[in-house]
Amino acid sequence: MKTGKITYTRKNGKMETVDYLYQEKYNSKIQRLIKSVKFRFPQADIHSIFYDGRTINRDAITELSNCQFIRSNQKKVEEK
Repeated sequence: MKTGKITYTRKNGKMETVDYLYQEKYNSKIQRLIKSVKFRFPQADIHSIFYDGRTINRDAITELSNCQFIRSNQKKVEEK
């Protein structure tokens, strides 16, 4: 059965979306890759940065985290 952008498949009497299965496979792949590169902090993310008492500019980090500077072909180097 096909409805809009989501394709449904029937398996064992349940409706499961192809998108859901694809996302599960993709997430497993990402987790496997994270384990294989042995990051120092594999669960770290941009939202868990502790800014208080540090000279880190929250706005600059947020701007860099969206990678817009790469898409617009800009160089980002800040000097103190």
